[in-house]
Amino acid sequence: MNSICDCCGKVTPPELLHRDSRYRICDECYRKSYTRCAVCQAMIHVEDAYHSHDQTCCFSCYSDLFQSIHPHDYKPAPIFYGAIPRFFGVELEIDDGGHNDENARILLDTINTDAEYIYIKTDSSLRDGLEIVTHPMTLDFHLHRFPWKQLLRTAVQLGYHADDTDTCGLHIHVNRLSLGNTPEKQDAAISNLQEYMEAHHDEMRLFSRRKASYWNNLTHAMLNLHHPETVEFRLFQGTLQYAEVIRSIYLVNRICTYAELT
Repeated sequence: MNSICDCCGKVTPPELLHRDSRYRICDECYRKSYTRCAVCQAMIHVEDAYHSHDQTCCFSCYSDLFQSIHPHDYKPAPIFYGAIPRFFGVELEIDDGGHNDENARILLDTINTDAEYIYIKTDSSLRDGLEIVTHPMTLDFHLHRFPWKQLLRTAVQLGYHADDTDTCGLHIHVNRLSLGNTPEKQDAAISNLQEYMEAHHDEMRLFSRRKASYWNNLTHAMLNLHHPETVEFRLFQGTLQYAEVIRSIYLVNRICTYAELT
C-alpha cells in the first residue's frame, strides 16, 4: 500500500519513505530539505537544524548538549534591571578563545550568581568565540551593579580577544520607548539620531575604534532599525577594556538624550 509524503503530498511506496515518529518524507524531499538529528535521529527541516561541534541537532538535543550556548536567533523574554526610562542591552563579541560549553559555563557562573544578567549565543561571524548578551539595564545599573570588570577579566583569563580582532563588535540596544512615548515621537528622535551621527561622522569614527577599512563598509549601518522594540548601535569595535565599554554606553546615552530633546 502506498503512502503520501508529508512534505509534497506525492504518493510514494512505503519502502521509499524516510520515517520517524512524526514524518513520512519521500526521498526527493528528504534530500532537498531534510536531515536527521545526530543525537536522537529525528528528522528535521534544514532550516530548523542547529549546528555545533560538527554536529547537526534538533532544538531539543541542542539545548540538552549545549545548554550554556544558545543559537544565534535565541531571544529570551527580557529581564529589566534598574528604574525606567532608558535601558541598554549590550552584545559583546569575543573571539579566539573557544566556542565551547565549558568556557561559556564559566562566564555564566561568574556573572549570574544572584540573577540572570547575561546569556551567551553563537555567532557565525566569529572564528572561535562567543557572543555575550546582557539583559536590558539602566546606565546606573551598568555602572554600579553589573560586574563588568569581573566579566571582562574572566574573558581575558580564558584566552579571548576583542580589541585586536577584525571579527568582534560591541553592539548596544536602546529601548525605543525611552525615545518618546508615542510612535511619532520615537520616529522623530530616530531621525535626529541618524542626522546627528551622519553630521558627526569623523567623531563617530574615533569613538568607534574601528579600522578605516571596516568603517568605510559600516558608515551607512551604524544604526540597526529593524528591531521593533529597540534601536541598535553597531558602530563600536569589540573590547575587553572596562573603560571602553562604559565610554561606549555613555556615548549612546548622550546621543539618545540629544535626539529625544531636539
